[in-house]
Amino acid sequence: MHKQVLEALEESFGIYKNDDEEAASLSKNFVLPLELMEDWKQCSVVSDFVAKDQSNNYRDANKSANVLSTITNELLENAVKFSFDRNKLVTLTLHSYQCALSIETVNSTRGENISALKTLISDLETKDIETLYFEQLEKTFEEDSDESGMGFLGLIKDFGLSIGFKIKKKLGHDNTYDVFVKVKIDNDNIDCL
Repeated sequence: MHKQVLEALEESFGIYKNDDEEAASLSKNFVLPLELMEDWKQCSVVSDFVAKDQSNNYRDANKSANVLSTITNELLENAVKFSFDRNKLVTLTLHSYQCALSIETVNSTRGENISALKTLISDLETKDIETLYFEQLEKTFEEDSDESGMGFLGLIKDFGLSIGFKIKKKLGHDNTYDVFVKVKIDNDNIDCL
């Protein structure tokens, strides 16, 4: 019974469902105070740092830095945008594997954001990415919404990465969740884009 309760508090989607990855050759964690990240320039600074740090592992350091900075920035901005408490932290984790790199963010959010995220996840699981991207682009334009999911869709469409989401209900908090977002991109895609 206890295991069923814990499973109900956590849902995994995408690459989190089959998270049997090989051991990382390098892992780096960044814990970022949310109050400092509210200025979007700070997200960009952190993203550029991460990209420069990792880009030397690729044939074309400048091109790979641009790709990695774009992906990291989108993940960070999304984590900051949907965090509910400015006194909390956003965590950014990189795992470098032999053939791929994964980037993960973790933030805390309210339940009202979870329903929109679950709709996006459902769409990702049932629709073609090209179709979904253009449907969402049209919907966002018509509704002038900033909660569209366009950033995630653009990352998947433009960079050929895999994405996963994990949603964990925080124990002792009625309407608070930790949201884990992880992308994984093959090293060849980082070098070739």
